[in-house]
Amino acid sequence: RNTGDNLSIQAVAGSGKTTTLIEAFKLVPAEGAIFLAFNKAIADGLQTRGVRASTLHSLGYRICQQNLGFCKSNDRKLRNIWSYEMHKIDSMTTREKIDHNMAFTVLEQIVSLCKSWGVVPSKAPAMIPQIISHYDIDTPAELTNLTEKVVKLLEYSIAKSKTIDFDDMIYWPAIMPQWTFPQFSTIFVDEAQDLNHAQRIFISRLLAPTGRII
Repeated sequence: RNTGDNLSIQAVAGSGKTTTLIEAFKLVPAEGAIFLAFNKAIADGLQTRGVRASTLHSLGYRICQQNLGFCKSNDRKLRNIWSYEMHKIDSMTTREKIDHNMAFTVLEQIVSLCKSWGVVPSKAPAMIPQIISHYDIDTPAELTNLTEKVVKLLEYSIAKSKTIDFDDMIYWPAIMPQWTFPQFSTIFVDEAQDLNHAQRIFISRLLAPTGRII
């Protein structure tokens, strides 16, 4: 209330950081404020008390719909691309299907991490080795041309803009600065220490020019 600076609450787990944020929300003009949470139960509970609150992904999904027009959520989006756009799984033998699914498990993890870092396809070849090393991902030797496959999955995923998965709800707003975003003078972020790079970019797009983050 007495400052316009960005603020950070640092304390041990279970000490009441979320409760402190909720109380702080009452001290700023509600019209230009939003409370962003990872926990849907917290967001829903605050909404019943008249607080503008949302999970990051719920808000991201609404922004995707606003900018893309109609789009549907499908968490099998990447698997469908891998199995039916990039390959013809229906014509595979049982052994080939097993290998195909094992390869997808690794590729899906890497693509998801690329999205969490806000990596676009053109930057992916340089970033993929860093991501694999950073997260100590076991990549089978028989999975050839891994980087090329990840880039293709990212490209197909972006091209299929009318269908979005859970990662896309943050990834799309993070990589599309030209989109229209709601603007908030004060953004309260619960569990901010757990934000990934794409989420931090996303939140920055929501901040009004003279706004602040708490």
